[in-house]
Amino acid sequence: MILENSSYWNGSESLPLLEGKIQLQCEAGEVYFKNIQIQEITELPILP
Repeated sequence: MILENSSYWNGSESLPLLEGKIQLQCEAGEVYFKNIQIQEITELPILP
């Protein structure tokens, strides 16, 4: 999934999302995550 220009409405204006929570989910059933590492990316990879 690619999400561009994400923002939220604070009641009077639209502000960019610069921080917050990350949710991991699985649609098939119960799953356990361990040793998750998050790395900032500066550009999207070019897909073939």
